[in-house]
Amino acid sequence: MELGFEFVEVFSNLTMLDEDTITFSSENGVHFATSVYADEPAVHDAVTTVRGSHGRTVENLRRLVQRGISTRAAVIDVNQDRQAADRTVKFLTDLGVSGSRSSEVREFGRGKELLRQESSMSGLCGYCWSGKLAVAPDGKVFTCVMARDWPVGDILSQSLGQILQGAELARIRREIHEKVWLSATTDPARCPQSCGPDLSCPCDPLLCPKCCGPTHR
Repeated sequence: MELGFEFVEVFSNLTMLDEDTITFSSENGVHFATSVYADEPAVHDAVTTVRGSHGRTVENLRRLVQRGISTRAAVIDVNQDRQAADRTVKFLTDLGVSGSRSSEVREFGRGKELLRQESSMSGLCGYCWSGKLAVAPDGKVFTCVMARDWPVGDILSQSLGQILQGAELARIRREIHEKVWLSATTDPARCPQSCGPDLSCPCDPLLCPKCCGPTHR
């Protein structure tokens, strides 16, 4: 990549995916990520409030897997018990979706309404302080898709290169590193083992839910 990014991933609900996008992604090594709320269509659709969304998301997951496009899915535990979440993870694994695991609701986006609390930087995993960037459909740029309350630029008025070299990105990355990453990696309750200088972490993500280092992708 011209700007130095080695990994490009599209976050989408995957309810709409045309063949041109799949072909381009397959030819250029683009990855995909989505959220699935249940293996049962009615339960998933109740969360998204869109009838038929489960069927469209699952069908497009199948299409991506069939074309060999790396795709991961998070099972967001909204109202499910552990057994239901585990069953959904297995459902996705059987589809061929790699890296599927359950995650708790965090106070970002619609999660603020579900949890009835405002966004807090402490809710971030902390890894987005280094080498990551997310671009939203409206052009706003953030350190990651969860960090929408802390924009660092807008590609409609700036080039991506300018944003990468900008003071605001440097400031937000520094704040996340100091307030989130350092506290998470030095707190045994959050991260039982120390993360190395290369940002790798040997922790089991199921035991260390705050950690999402490169080994947990």
